[in-house]
Amino acid sequence: MAPTACTTGPSRRQSAFDTTFNYKTDNPKGARPDADRDSLQLRADHDLLWTKEARSGVQFSPVAPEVRSHGYLICTEPVSGQKYWHGSDAITNLYTTWLRPKALVKAITELDDAQRSLYLDPPYTIGSAMIWPVRKSHPYTMNRARVRRQIADRMDLTFECIRRHYADDGKNPLSQVISNYKYFFDIFGTFEKFVEFFHFQDLVSVKKGSIDFFLPFDDFKRHAAPASKYEYTEYRANVLQFIDKRRQRMADWVEEHLSDIPVIR
Repeated sequence: MAPTACTTGPSRRQSAFDTTFNYKTDNPKGARPDADRDSLQLRADHDLLWTKEARSGVQFSPVAPEVRSHGYLICTEPVSGQKYWHGSDAITNLYTTWLRPKALVKAITELDDAQRSLYLDPPYTIGSAMIWPVRKSHPYTMNRARVRRQIADRMDLTFECIRRHYADDGKNPLSQVISNYKYFFDIFGTFEKFVEFFHFQDLVSVKKGSIDFFLPFDDFKRHAAPASKYEYTEYRANVLQFIDKRRQRMADWVEEHLSDIPVIR
């Protein structure tokens, strides 16, 4: 059952909302820092952005516990006291650590210096950040399930699965994990509300009522990772353009609804 509201924690007002901040540089730890795990600023920005009305009469107010080991963002249903845990995840993948498919690995090695500079190490900014529900009792979270071959960690294909969930339409490679976290998607009621809440309007074609895919879509038949240098550069160019549009939408929302917080674009 979806929470009808979430308890609200202490106000976490920020000195500024910086859409250009690179979370990779924030609070790095060890040899392999993870911004989704380690960045205090990213956690604060998630807290700031997602504390709002999900749909009429339903408030989504995740709280960042003071002690990080106690959870990332937790939403508590006020009547039952049920706690819903959420974690951060980047919505894009560079594929630089993937060893297969071989076509993808080959495509990355064929990039020239300018393409490598542009596509292989961009900053991790708020436009590329998302939260997903997590729960230890389920072996596959959204983060993990999205890596399977039919999705290949692509956000456009993830959103097609979410659209199909709300519409109960067609085969859905993520149907099981979405069902595991049905409460999360029920909070928003409709796909349109989900898109609006998380600022994904530029990933959806309003006229067609469909997803604007980063690469041509074949109904989940092929491995979803780019299979050539051309596909890789097309994919990355479309992703970076989308990230920029999304961070601008976030900046617009903060300026409209949290006018006391300066926005850096």
